Amino acid sequence: MDKTIDGYAVVPGLQVWDYDLNRARVVGPQKYRNPHEAQWYEMETIDGSRRSKMMDGGRMWVHHPTTGERA
Repeated sequence: MDKTIDGYAVVPGLQVWDYDLNRARVVGPQKYRNPHEAQWYEMETIDGSRRSKMMDGGRMWVHHPTTGERA
C-alpha cells in the first residue's frame, strides 16, 4: 500500500496537502499505470469544486510539513 511522505496510507477520501501545499482530497488511483513506476492518484480540491493535480504518495502529506496542521 502506498503511503504519504508522513506515513499515512493513501486511500480514497484522504485529505492531504499536495506537493504545492494546497489542501486536496484523494479521489482514487489512476486507472492506467506503468507497473515499474509509482501509483499516481486523482486528486480534487477539498471543497470538490475542481480537480487538483495527480500526485503519487511521495508528493502528499496529511500534516503540513512546516506547521503540522492537518489537511
